[in-house]
Amino acid sequence: MLVVPLVTTLTNGWVSTPYDPLWAARHARRAATMAAAGPAANLLITLVAFAAVKVGLRTGVFVSPDHASFHHLVEATNGAGWLDGASAIGGILPERAALAVRGFLSSPVFSLLGIFVAWQVFPYFVDPFFGALLKVVHPADVYE
Repeated sequence: MLVVPLVTTLTNGWVSTPYDPLWAARHARRAATMAAAGPAANLLITLVAFAAVKVGLRTGVFVSPDHASFHHLVEATNGAGWLDGASAIGGILPERAALAVRGFLSSPVFSLLGIFVAWQVFPYFVDPFFGALLKVVHPADVYE
């Protein structure tokens, strides 16, 4: 039976959950399940937003932009982004491996590695995905 100490509070417009690292160390799989809740919620929100955009485009409430690209998106957001839910990988690993992953994820080296990946490598993987997504959302439009 999965029991997760989950008391949600609203703080400054963001939902937060009290986190006990000692509990997470004792229950790595449960902590991984809890960590997966954020990315799962993000996926659900993305799917609902995608459906709303498609309906909006078909009904004329929304119109396709004149210009769209991943680099345009990065410039508009100042490159801001967050990596969240990384510890959810512990949900599919054996207990000892999940604990080792949790220890690695909490180290400053992982943070520096994450910053490097987000800054240098991430755009190369996302650009083709973003282009494909544009074709799905705006099939009649052509973007460079």
